[in-house]
Amino acid sequence: MLKEVPKLEKNVNQALDIRSLLLWQVAVISVLSILFALFVLPWISVLFGGLVVVASTWHVYRSVSASGGDRMVLLKSAGVRFVLFLLIVAAGVFFLELQPLYLIAGMAVAYATMYIRSLIMIFEKMKGDSLG
Repeated sequence: MLKEVPKLEKNVNQALDIRSLLLWQVAVISVLSILFALFVLPWISVLFGGLVVVASTWHVYRSVSASGGDRMVLLKSAGVRFVLFLLIVAAGVFFLELQPLYLIAGMAVAYATMYIRSLIMIFEKMKGDSLG
């Protein structure tokens, strides 16, 4: 029973980290969309692209948590996520007539936010371990 306490603490910390990451992505995409709206650019395309990446980030976390380390489950989840991602983006461009360039800009900003926030979290953990 006591051996599982560190694992539980690790899971709680991971959940907090992913929530922090998702909030950062949503915040940055929201601010970028507002800036685009101020310049009368297709801000909805930016918002859509960014939110698709946020949903993908959330699905990656859920897939890893649910897989229990099973690589086949992870590969199947990645395949499903890839197909859904492409279908959602294609539906946005085709049916909602979103601007592909601005949609990609929103996606790029969301991915950049994810990488930057992840690096910040890594450096914070290294600093806490007296490595940095």
